[in-house]
Amino acid sequence: MRRAYWIIGTAVFLGIALYLLYLPTLEWLWGEWFGTGNRFYAHGSLVLLISVFLVFRKRPVFASASPWLEGSPVVLFGLVLGTLALLQHLTWLSAYSLLLLAIGVFLVVCGKEVTRQLLFPILFLTLAIPFPFTEQIAGLMAQVVAAGSVALAEAVGLRLTANATWIVVGGNAYSIDPLCSSLNIMLALYTLVLPVLYLTHRSWARCALFLGAVPAVAVVFKILLVVSVFGIAQNGTPEEAMGAYHGWAGILGYWVSLLSVMLPLLLSRSRWQRTSPEPAR
Repeated sequence: MRRAYWIIGTAVFLGIALYLLYLPTLEWLWGEWFGTGNRFYAHGSLVLLISVFLVFRKRPVFASASPWLEGSPVVLFGLVLGTLALLQHLTWLSAYSLLLLAIGVFLVVCGKEVTRQLLFPILFLTLAIPFPFTEQIAGLMAQVVAAGSVALAEAVGLRLTANATWIVVGGNAYSIDPLCSSLNIMLALYTLVLPVLYLTHRSWARCALFLGAVPAVAVVFKILLVVSVFGIAQNGTPEEAMGAYHGWAGILGYWVSLLSVMLPLLLSRSRWQRTSPEPAR
């Protein structure tokens, strides 16, 4: 009984210590997920829920858990990395160290085999952590969207003038800024596509195909959305154009892009199940 109290007390102490150590990181993540400024990672809470669900599905593997103390260096390295990252104000790196720490804890408490089964749900959480070059990547994607939108708009007969990411339609100027770059759509699509691939597909070639298609789909549908808004702006008012962009057109564009990836993915899964050989009895 005394040993059990010691273990519980130690676990509570470590939990409080880790919470205090990573409190700035958790506050930063909360701001990125629910803040009104940077909206690239508004899907972060959904990533967390999906990860918890995937771990819950694997609960039978915990029956075979056995401690593996050789995993202790991973825990130590995660703590050292997190501490150094916070001292250097590299909050994003401290968030990644949390994932490394989680892997180490599972190794020590549950062993290698259980940790291997839980590796995808843990690493999936990287989608919820803002990486350090988000703004630069979004800026490059915004240039691609702007160039593609101008080319398509001119092809369908819309009258406009363009200068980099600034486009003038109907006497009004519109900017394709980083938040209009399709990066947020791409990350949201990956949030839903990756778990489906993990749960349904066993072919690396198919997985690579769908993962590679996501950025292209996000950019193409963002271009279609922008051009449709330009059409509204040329034939209507700027208020109607921006209302459509932030309202029904934006929502419709997201759902169409999602279905354009998910439907082929689910159909290929059904075909794969029909053509896969039955296991030997």
